[in-house]
Amino acid sequence: MTAVAGSGSISLSGGTLTASPAAGSSCTFSVDVTGTTAGSKSNTTGAITSTEGGTGATSNTAVLTVVAPPSIAKVFNPNTIALNATTSLTFTITNPAANTVALTGVAFTDTLPTGLTVANASATVCGGTLTTTNPTGIALTGATTAVNSQCQFSVTVTGAASGIYTNTTGNVTSTNGGTGNTASANLTVASPPTITKAFGAAQITMGGTTSLTFTINNPNTTLALTGVAFTDNLPAGLVVATPNGLSNTCGGAVTATAGSGSVSLAGGGLAATASCTISVNVQGTTAGVKSNTTGPISSNESGP
Repeated sequence: MTAVAGSGSISLSGGTLTASPAAGSSCTFSVDVTGTTAGSKSNTTGAITSTEGGTGATSNTAVLTVVAPPSIAKVFNPNTIALNATTSLTFTITNPAANTVALTGVAFTDTLPTGLTVANASATVCGGTLTTTNPTGIALTGATTAVNSQCQFSVTVTGAASGIYTNTTGNVTSTNGGTGNTASANLTVASPPTITKAFGAAQITMGGTTSLTFTINNPNTTLALTGVAFTDNLPAGLVVATPNGLSNTCGGAVTATAGSGSVSLAGGGLAATASCTISVNVQGTTAGVKSNTTGPISSNESGP
């Protein structure tokens, strides 16, 4: 018998079937085969021959179904969120087009990185059971994916700590298709910038001027912030001086029109852990204590 590993044929030569104790004796042999592509495989031998009996018939047709494993993909939407905000993590499990049978017992686990969390929950998805376990556990068991189809489901993830996260599942598996791939997705969780301010002098004469300096900090250790913006509406009796003496290390566009009652920044930028300053001269037009608080500061990544 010849059955070379990796080849596509099996052959027998020189075999013998005895006539004793009676005609109709038989023999058997077997080889292991590997399915290299998915689908239904029909196999029929060539005609069998013998020296004494000449050429016989071909065999019956044996059918083997080769089943490819499921595949999995995942995505965060949106993929950038503010600290303590939520995003939807969507999983898609696919039964490959070459398969002629449904995949059963589909399962995988996904452990979120520290800093991302899910709530405790259980649901029926894809004909199986989805279980999320606070703080980081996601697991699917017993699912079924029909022929030439996919199933999709989502869980809500909270960004509990700022950072850039890469989240990779375990391998997706099935009872009849074996082990498939893993899936990865990235999520950015951004803390908002912080802002402080100080007057250059605690007291000025009416009509006098002093500087007003804003210091903006990026608390994120791995993430730059863009689109940094704020507006500061000055209290009554305080205006931007002429000249305004404006200086800006934050980038973007600062609006501080002489004689106006506000200072604003749009489109600023800060590298990770960096800080910047904006300074403008202000003038007191009426006497009294002037308490001044900026509006909220925001960025494209963190929101307000």
